[in-house]
Parts: sequence; structure tokens; C-alpha cells
Amino acid sequence: MNIIRKTAAFALGLLVAASSGAPVPLSAAQNCIAIPVNAAEEEPLPVYFDLRREGLVSPIKDQSIYGTCWSHGAIACLESGLIGRDPDIDLSEWHLAYYGHCDTFGYPYDAADLFDGGATPIRAAGLLLSGIGPVYEKDCNYLDDSIRTSRKTMDEVRSEAAFRVTAANTYDRQNPNGIEEITLRERNDIKRAIMSGKAVTADYADSGACYNETYHSYFYDANVSGGLENDSGHVISIIGWDDNFPACNFNSDPGIDGAWLIKNSWGTNWGEHGCYWMSYAEIELADFISYEVVFAEPDVQVYQYDSYGNFDAFDVEPGGVTMAYAANVFTADSDSYLESVMLCNVMEGSRWDVTVYTGLSDPDDPTSGTAHAAAELTMTELGYQTVMLPEAVALHEGERFSVVARISSEYAGKVIPCEFAQKKELRKGEQSETLEESELPLEMLKQDFHAQESFYSLDGKTWNDIYTDGEDVMEFDDSEPGSVYRYTSQYGNFCIKAVTREKDAVIFSDYFSRVAPGTEIALSSHAGEEIYYAIDRGPFVLYEAPIKVDRAMRISAYVKAEEPVYYAQDYTLAEADVSSLLCEVNGTSQYAVRSTSDRHVFCFDAGEDVTTLGIMPISTGTVTLNGKELPSGIMNEIELTSPSQTLTLKVSQDGLPDAEYKLQVNMTGELNGAVGDVNLDGAVNASDAAQILIYAAEIGAGKTPELPDEDWLTRADYDMSGGVNASDAALVLIFAAEQGASQGVG
Repeated sequence: MNIIRKTAAFALGLLVAASSGAPVPLSAAQNCIAIPVNAAEEEPLPVYFDLRREGLVSPIKDQSIYGTCWSHGAIACLESGLIGRDPDIDLSEWHLAYYGHCDTFGYPYDAADLFDGGATPIRAAGLLLSGIGPVYEKDCNYLDDSIRTSRKTMDEVRSEAAFRVTAANTYDRQNPNGIEEITLRERNDIKRAIMSGKAVTADYADSGACYNETYHSYFYDANVSGGLENDSGHVISIIGWDDNFPACNFNSDPGIDGAWLIKNSWGTNWGEHGCYWMSYAEIELADFISYEVVFAEPDVQVYQYDSYGNFDAFDVEPGGVTMAYAANVFTADSDSYLESVMLCNVMEGSRWDVTVYTGLSDPDDPTSGTAHAAAELTMTELGYQTVMLPEAVALHEGERFSVVARISSEYAGKVIPCEFAQKKELRKGEQSETLEESELPLEMLKQDFHAQESFYSLDGKTWNDIYTDGEDVMEFDDSEPGSVYRYTSQYGNFCIKAVTREKDAVIFSDYFSRVAPGTEIALSSHAGEEIYYAIDRGPFVLYEAPIKVDRAMRISAYVKAEEPVYYAQDYTLAEADVSSLLCEVNGTSQYAVRSTSDRHVFCFDAGEDVTTLGIMPISTGTVTLNGKELPSGIMNEIELTSPSQTLTLKVSQDGLPDAEYKLQVNMTGELNGAVGDVNLDGAVNASDAAQILIYAAEIGAGKTPELPDEDWLTRADYDMSGGVNASDAALVLIFAAEQGASQGVG
């Protein structure tokens, strides 16, 4: 056997299969990351918890025929983290799925359709952390094929992001003390993340034969499914748990009670209103990730080389080390301030000592500049974390600067997080056939990988370029003469990002537009100059104290400078809210549609002869109907008294004004343009009845009225009798009177 090696480090078994919800074989090997260590004794965890009950779960989506479960799982987690501040939050899965596989970025996908490419939570996290989304659903609707023609660059796509991911915590187990203990610790860490309001995405091997329709439960059993080769990878989000969920509720005995509550992406009529229970004993469940998100401030720039995220860690010496230095070198695009760094921690309990160097004089030495005081911390969380520097560091346009980290751990191992790709080929002379490849393809890693970007060192003095040293090649002779198997591993750029803010930027203490009445907005700037602000179109005055938001307003501000740059934020007053209403009739559920003209109004078509309606509100407040509480996340049964009626839901929440919401039953579609809304003003009232009466009178007089549009007759035929007459006007007036009595309006 002839073996050729180019470096000492080589990692086998990281060819991870992508998860898509469609049949994709899973590799037996997984790239496991260490789990976090609890620094202190934690409070006892409840035996049952459900984020739906807390109002922190966005509506269930349907991935349709495409393999986009991986983007649904990630987006569901982002939405859970944002819905408390923005009850209407709806982010685009389609956008993430497309740019995760588009050929413009160089992804050599081999699926019949780009949207069937699939991916794991790790890849989704890498994309989001590098600024590929998220964007709002309204800006990239699911199944909108127009995005297929996009040829935007990665930087152009980043500039469109509505939010910025600041952390991606991982929870995957690692061995050294035994599976049972580690599983319990991992489980508790995930539970605490969920209790803090974060859904957790993960993937597993899905087999329909292992799903129990009676109890909406799942536990993988290879004897039942026929083996992993018959199953597909699937990505979901975890939104709760039940320690007492019976083991007998699964098709196979998992050996213990307890299950995770899973939010799926197969619509609300699959499972238990789109959710199901997965056994704690599910060994195929892995790649756990939760997120933290902020608004994408226009004055913030993220310098980074790890565009695809963390797939492995670099072992500076064979067998690993307990301490190593890692650095990324960047060039400032503008005058700015470096205010934070984003680090990826892969060893539990690692200590990170971070120093920023500016004005680098040697392109091969990341410490050849002026050192600035920076952060020293022990990272108990795993995955990407944003760390604020104790003092912002001034940067000048064109200046080379570096972020240098001394990473140390109690145990020897791979301590430097990096991108990683691997490829297995069969070579016959000049011909080469790819047999297997990692989730991040080798060609894709190399296209954005250059010299003088990422460096490593054992002593902080002698530096090596990972671009030069990161490739590892092994070749094995095949049984056929002239053929060899080649295994290529490539360690890529290090997972260290630098976050800057423009020199004269005004920093707002809150970038969410929806704030509680009385919220005080503080203004600051790294420049240290005076700040002037104005409310709406008023005069600019010197900022001296936080600004109280007691009405809807726009705050504009600038830093005193030769050429001031103006920054502005719009604020509205928050009130107790309901995020969604899932309605159920005869076992079939669908979300009520919120009016485009009045967000306090929902419409739902229950159908004819329906007397009982199920309603599941999702709200961070308390929802009541006629004085009876409708708990969030619970399907509540309501008796209807007429074919068309309005239900008034009252919502209250500590710290926010109470609010009322209307559920108009049997008003199909959007209210604006629904049956009864004759004049398209977004309401059904006496004005609509008047138009119907005028039309009926003209018809009665033998005239042919001129109609405003082709759908006018459909909207005016309130009783759906096929004609428009005084009867329709009478029903509209009755409806308007009922609505006015409950709303206090005519």
C-alpha cells in the first residue's frame, strides 16, 4: 500500500449527510461538538414546558414538496426569539434555502432541484451567522420562483438582511464520562435554553414506520424502519418537553419516559396541530443549535472569512494541544470603531484572551501593530458568541488590523475553530471521480480561501498561515492497477469575526420599533462628540438625557462633525397582542387571516352549518372571550351562535395596555376585499349597506348601474344568494351593529 501524506493532521468520518425532509441517506459519522458546562447549580427544571403556552412560537409552516426542512428549522428558532418583541414576525425560509445552494455562490449541488439540496442545522447556522438573511417573508415569499434568477453577490445578499444573528449556541454531547450522564446534562442545557425563550433546532433520521399517529409520537427503531439507508434526514425545532410522556406511547419501547415537543414544517394538519413528541432516548437526534438575534443596524459591518461556519477545529499538533493562538487579519473599509468580536468556542470551559492589533506592518504577523486592551473570559457556552470589547478600538480606512485570541483548555484537543471540507476521489490516470464529499464542498471552501487571512501559533510569536498548512492528502492504492483513492482534507479560515460601527454613528439603545409606553431611548456614540436629536420634524437639540417614547414617533439624530450623518428610528407603542389564531373545524385546522388594513381583525371561513369552532391563540398575554380565558397554545372549543358572527378577544399583559381583537367568522380571506366590504375600505359597515341599497334601488327602477370593479357583485352578495338586494344590505347592517356594539364604533 502506497500512502502519501502532506501534513500530520487528518480527520476521517466527517462526511455528513444533509437533512432536507426528503429521502437523503445519513452518514453514520457526525461532527459532534462538546456540550456546555453548567458553571453553577441551576434551579430545578419543570417536568413540563411548552413555548406555545408562553406565546413564543410562530405559526406552523408547510415546506410543501421541497427539501427545505433545514431552513424551516432554523427560521422557526429565529422567530421564537423575536416574537416577544414583534408578534407579527414572519421570516423567509425560501430565501435561506435558495442562497444556501445557489450556483452564484459556487455551490455544486447535485439535486434535481436546488430547493431539494438539503442541509444540516450546522450549515444553516453558518449561513445565518455570515449574514445570509434572514429577510422578511413579504420580501421573499415561499415558492416564489423569481428568486431563481437572482445573481446577487454574497455581499449584496448580506446588505438585505433584516436581522443579524449574534450567537448560535450548540449543545451536542461529547464522551468522556459516559453516555447516560452526558445525555442528561445535554438535555438539561437544552431545556434551559428553551425556558429562556429559544427554540432549539436539530436533525435526526426520519422514518414513517416509527411515527405513532395515535399519540403523535416518534422513536427511531432500526428494526422497525429497516435501517438508516431506508430513512431520510429531517430538521425540526424543539419547543418544549414532557418528562412524564409515557414510553408506551411509542411504536417501540425507548426504555424511559419523557419526550421533546417538536415543531414540524408539514402544516397544521399533520401531527398534533403540526407538532409531535420525540423520545428523550432518540439517539439519532443531534446538531442542536439555538440563536440570538438583533436588528441589522445599517451602520454595523461584520468582518469575517468563515462564510460557511464552523465545521471542525484545527489541531496545531498531532493529538491536540491545551493552548494555541489564532488570529484573523482584516483591512478596514472605512473609518470606524471595532466594538465587539464574535468567537466560536469548541472546547467546554475554554479560556479566551483576545487582543486587537491595529496598524499592522507585517502582512505575515498579526501582532505587528499596536495592541489594545481587550477581552478575557472563560466561555462556558459552545458555539458562536458575541463578546463586547471593554473599549471600542478606532480604525482608519485602509488600515490592516487583527483579532488575536489565546485559546486554552484543561484538556488537549483541537482548540482553534475553523471551516473544514473533505473529499474522497477515485483517480485513474488523469481522470478523477468524486465518491464522497462533506456538506461544505471542498471547491466551495477554496474559492473564498486566501493567504494572509488566518494565522496560528504555539507561542504568540512565530506565526503560520493556515492557507499554507491546512491541507491534508492521503492516497491509497486501489486493487485495480493505476487507480488510487485520494482523501483530501482542508482546514479553512478561522471562526473569528470582527464587528465594527461607523465612526460617527449614533447608537440607539433599542432598535425594535415596537416598544412599551414610557420606554426611554438612550443615544450614544463611540466618537465621543456631542449628539443632537429631533422628534418627528421638530428642531434638533442637544442630547442630554434618554428620550421617553409616549406616542408613535421618529427620533432622528447625528453626531457633531464636519459632515454630519443622520440616523433615524421609528417607534410605535406596543400593546397586549395576539400573534396568531389557529382555528379548527371538524379536525381540520387553518390560521385565521389578519386584516391588512386593521391588525386587530382576523377572518376565518368556518364553512356552512358549523356550530363548534376550535381556537388556539398564541399570545404572550392573557386572552379572554366573554370573560373566559383561552390559554395560549391550547385548542379551545367555542360554540357559535350564528353562521356569521364576530368574536371579541380581549388581551391583557403586564406593562402593556389592554387590547381587543376581532375574529370574524365566515368572512373569507383578507378583510379588505372580503364579502361585505363593498367599498374596499377594510371594514364592513353602514357605508357598504348604503351602496347595496343604492344598487338595489337602481335595479328596481330598471337601470343598469355602473360597477366600480368586476368583483363588486361578489362582495355585495352578502347572503350568497346569487343576487344583490335589500336583504344583503339588512344583513350587513346587522353585522355592523354587532361589531359596533363590541368595538364602540359605528
